[in-house]
Amino acid sequence: MVKSLKSVLPIILFSVFLQNCEQEAPNQENVQLLNQKLSALAEEADHELFTHHFNSIQRVIDAERKLSVEEVEILENMYSAFLTDTLANPSDIESYLNRERTMILAWTSPTDGKVSFSWLRLPKDWNPGKEYPLYVHLHGFWDVAEGPISYMSYTFNVDPSTTTAFEDGYWLSPWGRGNKWYQGISKTDVWEAIAEIESLVTIDQNRKYLSGHSMGGFGTWSIAQESTEIWAAIGIHSGALFHSNSEYLESEYAENLNDIPVYFVWGDKEESVLIESNETAISLLNESGHQNLFITTFDGGHDYNEVDVENMYNWMRTFSKQ
Repeated sequence: MVKSLKSVLPIILFSVFLQNCEQEAPNQENVQLLNQKLSALAEEADHELFTHHFNSIQRVIDAERKLSVEEVEILENMYSAFLTDTLANPSDIESYLNRERTMILAWTSPTDGKVSFSWLRLPKDWNPGKEYPLYVHLHGFWDVAEGPISYMSYTFNVDPSTTTAFEDGYWLSPWGRGNKWYQGISKTDVWEAIAEIESLVTIDQNRKYLSGHSMGGFGTWSIAQESTEIWAAIGIHSGALFHSNSEYLESEYAENLNDIPVYFVWGDKEESVLIESNETAISLLNESGHQNLFITTFDGGHDYNEVDVENMYNWMRTFSKQ
């Protein structure tokens, strides 16, 4: 006798429910193995900063109580990177000392109690007892930054870095809670990241620099106006200064930057709104009598070119608050 649809429907619905549960609760065996690996590396580390780094990765992972299928896959790839037999293996302290890999610096925010973090790259030929400059670099609007797992793991799942930018100091790139334009809690992230690194190493207070690309350029422009006593120089790379209805493109704000050297770079094929907003910022600075401006363009659009970052860095580093 054939059962009625009414009698089998609960069975069908329960089966679909179980399938959905399996999809929502992916196998996290490799995530657990990654955590075990990180715990071992933290115990073996011979300097507090490396212990902090390996523990920070765990803190970011553990803060996400329900990992998505995509996040588990990202962490599995990250675990594979820690097992790969290469010179830039992130398990190897030398990969950080050689500036091939970026470290993770996590903290619990005293503002909202959430775990946040920053990328951190060491100075070249790092000496833990030495004082170094600090370079804070703000990322642009980026899908990778939407989630903490994707941003935290990104530098472990790409080719090792070969950049020479910021090599004479600590390079800090805060997550900023994603793509929040460095306003509100996102701006707080920047200051808390600085406080965290200063609790671990010695920073030259006369040589702090702020720079950023696109959204990060807007963050640089707006944050620097409120903290002029901090920065020795700032760099704006294809800055989206038109954001927030150009609220910060007013003479009263630009005048705040009169004593801070400013580097501008953008592509000559950028969208007109970006070019116009940067040109407006430069006009305001000139009108206020600014004496230390550097302005350059490159052949391209809204691109993040390492050579432009290195050129910006080499200019900014010549300045000090003294």
